[in-house]
Amino acid sequence: MLADDEQIRGLRLPNTLELPPSQTAAGIGHLLQGIYADILKEAYPRQLMALVEKLDDAERMSVRSSQR
Repeated sequence: MLADDEQIRGLRLPNTLELPPSQTAAGIGHLLQGIYADILKEAYPRQLMALVEKLDDAERMSVRSSQR
């Protein structure tokens, strides 16, 4: 038996989610970091890993300051 269209319409959620650009950039950065983490560990020397860690620290500080 098919559900009534009125019942289904009541279950639909509106697509009104809006993220600020900073949150979007942080999410994309986190995603890319996960994708390329293995590549960085294998392909680059420790010196470049230190630079990546500095960027990560800067990102964390930025997120913390934006949450306040």
